Amino acid sequence: MVGLGERGRRVKSMPVERVTSNDIRPILAEYARHDGILMTDEEKVYLTPGKKFVAHHAVQHGIGEYSRRVGDLRVHTNTIEGFFS
Repeated sequence: MVGLGERGRRVKSMPVERVTSNDIRPILAEYARHDGILMTDEEKVYLTPGKKFVAHHAVQHGIGEYSRRVGDLRVHTNTIEGFFS
């Protein structure tokens, strides 16, 4: 499953056969605004597609990071994780 969540608004989820950069790229192109900020976990599949956004921030779950501040921005993936829970 791939899920995209807009904070405080809509969530779009869909099944995907594989989760690779090539599979993620067209989904982000169709459903995400590239003039926005992409927030993901540390999965490497987001590195190349993330370059199309104004900014791409990733939380490092592998080291116990689930939220952090970048200036006034709170970086996390809790919105989509809450949807899936």
